Amino acid sequence: CIPIGSAVGAIPEIIGDRRLILDKKELSLLDALLQSVNSLDLEELSKTSRIQITKNFSFSNRKSQLLDALQ
Repeated sequence: CIPIGSAVGAIPEIIGDRRLILDKKELSLLDALLQSVNSLDLEELSKTSRIQITKNFSFSNRKSQLLDALQ
């Protein structure tokens, strides 16, 4: 899985790779982004995306932050 998101909220921080962020929710920008991603090493991009998300947003990290926020 290779996440692609728009530049709203924490989505850019979660995804981590600026190449996978849409500055605006526009179909033409998404099309261009998908074309550019096709020229990349998709297997490597998938691995780095998974590492980014599991390292920074694991279940235990999210649980801990939620509990801290509720106190």
